[in-house]
Amino acid sequence: MNTALRIATCIGDTWIEAGAPDDEASPGEIVRIQAEDLREAQRRTSGIRADARAGNRDVAVFLDIESYTAVDARTARSELASICSDEPTSVRYVGTEAGLLSLISDITAAGVADGVTILRLGPSKDAMMGRG
Repeated sequence: MNTALRIATCIGDTWIEAGAPDDEASPGEIVRIQAEDLREAQRRTSGIRADARAGNRDVAVFLDIESYTAVDARTARSELASICSDEPTSVRYVGTEAGLLSLISDITAAGVADGVTILRLGPSKDAMMGRG
């Protein structure tokens, strides 16, 4: 199992993997999943990997993480509550950037997924600055 940290994000409708590995190390197929919690994500990842092995395919599974970060967790929760009341569609993290990076590292190390797609909650910085 590859424990290299893989992170992607969505800009509009475009999915972009940051620091994508070279072609030789990169699996041929990327599968994005959404899950209510990490246990469900791990079950789904295991099933996808088993299906891929049975079909002699190489895949990388990326878990969507909805995130909102601020200088501290209390501020993040308060700010998010004032701008977003939507129910999560996947694992949601609200806290600090350091905490988010720790969660991503744990997800990868524990084999929950091969990487994550960060879906930022709230207005984009460009929109707040009048550019988007």
